[in-house]
Amino acid sequence: MMSGLRSWVQRQREQYRAWRATWPNTPNDWRKQLCAYYELYWQDHGWMRPFYNRPHEIAPGVFRGNQPSPRQIAKLAKQGFKTIVNLRGPSECGFYYLEKKACDRYGILLKDAKLYSRQMPPFSDLQHLFLIYEDIELPAFFHCKSGADRAGLASALYLMVQKSSSVGEAKRQLSLKFLHFKASKTGRLDYFLECYQQQEQKGILFKDWLANSYEPKELQKKFQHKGLISWFVDVVLRRE
Repeated sequence: MMSGLRSWVQRQREQYRAWRATWPNTPNDWRKQLCAYYELYWQDHGWMRPFYNRPHEIAPGVFRGNQPSPRQIAKLAKQGFKTIVNLRGPSECGFYYLEKKACDRYGILLKDAKLYSRQMPPFSDLQHLFLIYEDIELPAFFHCKSGADRAGLASALYLMVQKSSSVGEAKRQLSLKFLHFKASKTGRLDYFLECYQQQEQKGILFKDWLANSYEPKELQKKFQHKGLISWFVDVVLRRE
């Protein structure tokens, strides 16, 4: 009986995902709008986000924060923002569907990049992000889900690559102030920057280190995290 129930649930999920893939083709369907908002506010914890991590300026015209709702995107447009950089990557989920639709509606350019909160960033993903930095139209807003980890890393990298900031200065973007927990698995992002910091002291440029010496799989294995804090971040906060 339980096996049959699991099979039925799996079929329902597959049918829902197939239906969700059709949302961009009929953007004005109220049923799809309703489901997308449900995903944004409940499955993606959007109801919590207005209470913390308001947009924070990291450099002139460059801000960081958490996943914006359509209402917040409208507000950003009124404030003159030209670009939103989505660090969660393109998705079929409701949050992305609503974000893309709102950006189109309010004339904001949406740029997609993909970072991970618990993994060393792949070199190819970093290259893609650096290209976005070079071509970005300001004012710009960087965001991930919670605005704590991936937004912090992207902000630190922006300061290092575009503003020639030191690692020590850039690492401030990964702090408890933004609800980033260094002792959890998300501390791999801190460790990534700290590994380069040792090379920075030798005069090695960041992009040269990435191209010639960076070994993400090896660094991934070396990092040690604290189980209780990781449980809190993974299970309670449910970070991506």
